[in-house]
Amino acid sequence: MHNHITATGFLPWLARDVVNIVAKAGGRSPADDLWALALEALDWLRRAPAAERNAAMAAVKQYLATGIADDVAIPSDPSTDACFTKLLQWMLHPPPVI
Repeated sequence: MHNHITATGFLPWLARDVVNIVAKAGGRSPADDLWALALEALDWLRRAPAAERNAAMAAVKQYLATGIADDVAIPSDPSTDACFTKLLQWMLHPPPVI
């Protein structure tokens, strides 16, 4: 659950869960689990106080621009990197179904 997440823990939480999702997928598409994580993260953003939400989104933008933020760096595994990048892009631009 994400109730204990703060703005500084937002990116590390997503990175940790993406690593677990990709590992659990074992070669199959992790899309369903990644989407579930996206919904949970978007829900956290929606409920977070404005200052927390803004700080978390600033970290997302910094990561996408530079490849590092909040002690989270680009994953060495290309599949994990692609999933993490896609997840963060969904944070910036949620699909219209949300």
